[in-house]
Amino acid sequence: MNTADTKTPKRVTVLCGGTSAEREISLASGANVVAALEEAGYDVATLDPQDPSWVSQLTNDRPDVVFPMLHGRGGEDGTVQGLCELIGVPYVGSGVLSSATALDKTRTKQVYAAYGLLTPSCAAVKSHSEYSLEDIIQNVGTCLVVKPAVEGSSLGMSIIHGATPESLQEAMDHAFMHDDAVLVEQFISGTEVTVPVLGNKTPQALPTIEIVPAEGREFYDFEAKYLPNQSTHIIPTRLGDQVNERLQRLAEHVHAILDCRGFSRTDFIVTIDANSELQIFIIETNTIPGMTDTSLVPEAAKAAGIEMPELVTKLIDLALEK
Repeated sequence: MNTADTKTPKRVTVLCGGTSAEREISLASGANVVAALEEAGYDVATLDPQDPSWVSQLTNDRPDVVFPMLHGRGGEDGTVQGLCELIGVPYVGSGVLSSATALDKTRTKQVYAAYGLLTPSCAAVKSHSEYSLEDIIQNVGTCLVVKPAVEGSSLGMSIIHGATPESLQEAMDHAFMHDDAVLVEQFISGTEVTVPVLGNKTPQALPTIEIVPAEGREFYDFEAKYLPNQSTHIIPTRLGDQVNERLQRLAEHVHAILDCRGFSRTDFIVTIDANSELQIFIIETNTIPGMTDTSLVPEAAKAAGIEMPELVTKLIDLALEK
């Protein structure tokens, strides 16, 4: 065993599955985490919040650490984190407020803007509120990204080039199927990059990752994220050492201002403006990144020489850090 090696192995409960639209991805992430924890020497149990008795099981069992691998609502939104706080059990990842803020893309963008960070312009729309499609297009643009405000894995997301009121409404209706709040965002053409970060008060970025969707895919959608051979990940990016370092420092800064703990992953678009100046747009931050076979955090960690057993051990140590 490695740093988990003690006379009595720490008992870790992995939460995976759940009831969100990302259930299957959560189960895959959880299985990888369980295998890595067992290889590292931990005493591992799993709980699926789809089981109505999971709260009482967790409360009665009281493991040394909870490892949430629940993507989306009911796991990444601060609810599970609040439960762990109430029963006094340490857990991997960010706290209640930072989890809830990061999952809500509208709120996250407000934090970015408050700190003077560059993020695409947008309009936030509620399904039950009045809105003008013409005003949205006039204020945000005709090249748009439309997505649920609270959802992950690019579910419900559309890209529109040359938006009309009709095409915008169609994309919004698609997004409203996943959430009653929708973000209509300026589309930025450029290099798609993500940067994972590990740490609490002194975050450290892992290598940058350039994401190239497979031919025929316009963006890094659900299938590109989780199906084999649907995207290429280049580590580090081909943008050069100076830009990669800028991206890493930005990702660490975002991790800090959102008060993330354990790990996070921030997505960027890097582009060149009309004055030939490089611009880095921050898109969103994920507080429970995927840990599947095709996920980005394990790939970046491996590029940094950190295999999965060591990665999950680091996350356990960060969860127990005072």
